[in-house]
Amino acid sequence: MPSRLSQIHADFDQVCSSDNLDYLEYHYPEIARAFTSAPDSVQKWCDIYKAVKRFVPNSTTSSKEQKKAEKNLAKPQAMSTAGMTQTGDQAPQYLDDKRKQDNWKRMQLRMKGIA
Repeated sequence: MPSRLSQIHADFDQVCSSDNLDYLEYHYPEIARAFTSAPDSVQKWCDIYKAVKRFVPNSTTSSKEQKKAEKNLAKPQAMSTAGMTQTGDQAPQYLDDKRKQDNWKRMQLRMKGIA
């Protein structure tokens, strides 16, 4: 039976892995119960294959696609993305009244050409 299933669905072993079947059983217990009560046959496993393809996210991720994803994650990222290294930006600093008055006096003196 496994060879026949592999002939029908080339990626049967990757799609119907134990992790994917556990995922289906955990998230969709009513579907898993229906399959466990069915007699063991090629049709049952074809139906399981189709259910896993439909309900389990990334059930068909091949090794080629995984390598491509890892390669993309290894590429340099833009600095504007969240979680990247800080650029040294700081919160604005506010002046108190005394500092404002001192700055005003210094500006007036410079405008008059005294300082």
